[in-house]
Amino acid sequence: MFRLFLFVFCLRCLLEHSFSLVPPLNNQIASMNMPALVKSSLDPSHITKIQYKTIVEVNVDSAVQLGVITSVQSKSKVGIKLDGEAERTVDLGQIITVYDESESSSHTKESILTSSAKTALSTLSSSSVDEIENGLETVWKRYRKRKGGKDKFTQKHLTKKELHQLSPVVAEILRNAYKRDASLFRSLDATLSLFPKKSPKATLPSQILATATFILSDSRTGGRFKRLPCFPLAYDEVDGSILVLNGGWLANDENMRQTNEASKFAQRNNNENPGGPELEASDESILSRMEFLAMGSDLKLRRDDVSAPPCDDVGVKEALKKLGLPVTPQGAKAALVMLNRWSEKKEEAHKTAQVSPWSEATIESSNNFIAYAKARRKVKSMEQGKFFPNFTIDAKKTVFRDDAVGIQPRPKKNVVNGNKYELVISITDVSAVSWADIDESRDGGFTKEDAETLKKAAQSRCLSRYDLPFGPLHLLPPPVLQGLSIKEGDKNECVSVIVYLDEETGEVIDARVERNLILAKSLSYEEANVMLDSEEEGRGKTQDALLKIEGLLSSWQRRRILTSAVSKQRNERLASRSERSRTFARSRAHRIVDSSLDLYSTVATKLLRDKKAPVCRMPGSGVNKGGRLATGPLRRWVDMLAQKQMLAVLVGAGNAMSDEECRAASERAGRMRNAIAASKYRGNNSK
Repeated sequence: MFRLFLFVFCLRCLLEHSFSLVPPLNNQIASMNMPALVKSSLDPSHITKIQYKTIVEVNVDSAVQLGVITSVQSKSKVGIKLDGEAERTVDLGQIITVYDESESSSHTKESILTSSAKTALSTLSSSSVDEIENGLETVWKRYRKRKGGKDKFTQKHLTKKELHQLSPVVAEILRNAYKRDASLFRSLDATLSLFPKKSPKATLPSQILATATFILSDSRTGGRFKRLPCFPLAYDEVDGSILVLNGGWLANDENMRQTNEASKFAQRNNNENPGGPELEASDESILSRMEFLAMGSDLKLRRDDVSAPPCDDVGVKEALKKLGLPVTPQGAKAALVMLNRWSEKKEEAHKTAQVSPWSEATIESSNNFIAYAKARRKVKSMEQGKFFPNFTIDAKKTVFRDDAVGIQPRPKKNVVNGNKYELVISITDVSAVSWADIDESRDGGFTKEDAETLKKAAQSRCLSRYDLPFGPLHLLPPPVLQGLSIKEGDKNECVSVIVYLDEETGEVIDARVERNLILAKSLSYEEANVMLDSEEEGRGKTQDALLKIEGLLSSWQRRRILTSAVSKQRNERLASRSERSRTFARSRAHRIVDSSLDLYSTVATKLLRDKKAPVCRMPGSGVNKGGRLATGPLRRWVDMLAQKQMLAVLVGAGNAMSDEECRAASERAGRMRNAIAASKYRGNNSK
């Protein structure tokens, strides 16, 4: 009780002193003899002056601008000069941040008066939404956690009971002081996250303004940030200054962020305005997680716990509630249909609505692609005399096959150490979707607009997911996947890595990437193993080809295990799992597929790096970590882009992606992977 009395008494003394005609300076406040709790509540680093020629960040006409103070008119009004305009008057509450003298040189002031939102946005190296989003996410993660200590006062000191003992003015100052903790930051502090190539000294006013513009937009449309304006402590009419608690931006905690995102999501997307305006990044995230719920991902599956809520995702739960829909898979489906993410078609025969996990525009483009795929295969030609064995090996129930492995003769003049064959590892070519590589005049109804629609659908979903209770969520509509997949008896367009190995040592002697047509034989793992185990006497050319492929890949894999610690560990882990598990097998056929895809990734990565080209892949999946590159374009959006990069850099087809584009795509794919991992974690902990 004594400590509370001392706390209130010291705070009253401080406030009485603060509102005198001569306001205390920062160093005076810092040196005052008072309890640590009170000192921390009014941290001197948060206290500054607004006076003539001070640079401030201000919210004017629904936009953030930088300006120079020209006059202090009253305790709540100041004159300010913005972007070459005449002086105008603004309220103190419009001022977001005050910059100190070291950040307010005469050169900076001149630059500020010529800065505008347009010049600010033009300073970005790329206007990619993903790049901006990644930078804002980095800022939010950095500042979202409050870092209190034993000398920091906490929320418990702001209870109604304790605040009731203070005057309203003192209580309001204490509340504002509490907000200015480690989660408060300025646009200047956040700028390097959006402009990482700039040093603090080289940061331009236009870049600060660009950062502030993005943060203000997120505070209105997303849920991560909140504006905290300057708060007055004292007004000195003689000196022409206002002593304030400096303002800036607050990073909301995770639950508050998701609640805010859901609320704004519902405001932008409702029955009166279905689909809303252009989707914000937070909208995309909620819609993706809502799809998981619609397919049963976040259900509480424990039958003995009937009172358990059906969904653990705060953002999805709040969004559905604010849309007036139940927090169930049915409610999620209704929301997705209402927002044009999914579509609904009534079957006249049954008078029931069938829901498809695709928008009507995506379905229409998908139907156009069916005719295109058929026409494309008819137009393409291949001389049977050039055909050499290719095999696509997968599980019996696999519908969409995207990889194959085969061999072809090596030109005699280039044979080394007696090996007459090259390995041909092929991945289905998805360029018709990934960068609209089509001939509209020849291919009929499928247009570049259709390709763009399908590409956006793949980007929004990012990954196929096969572990959902109510069925899979594919990267692309099944008709498109069917048209792109490798089929037996058809001419299949592929992007192939052709590798020539030393048969004894497994060393890669030569490698290249080609865009070609292949004929492939479809095998299940069981069928391939039967062929590999067949007696020599009864073998034909097909079995001999498969055995030759196995021998070459085994040679390379042995070398890989010897030269890569990651490969050695992975091999040991898979072998151990195969021995212990009844469902996981690692047969000879499995090893052929695994080794061929590993070789494809390793060679493709090296060839891109030799060209000094950026590589687009899932974060944390480099070759030195056992990751794959461009081997699953029917399942992973980032692999579609990786294949596009291979074609542009190594074949000369299409335009190469920049470093920024590759980085943004990789980080987006990583965010979606993390969202899936989080939903799995919730599901596992709900059982």
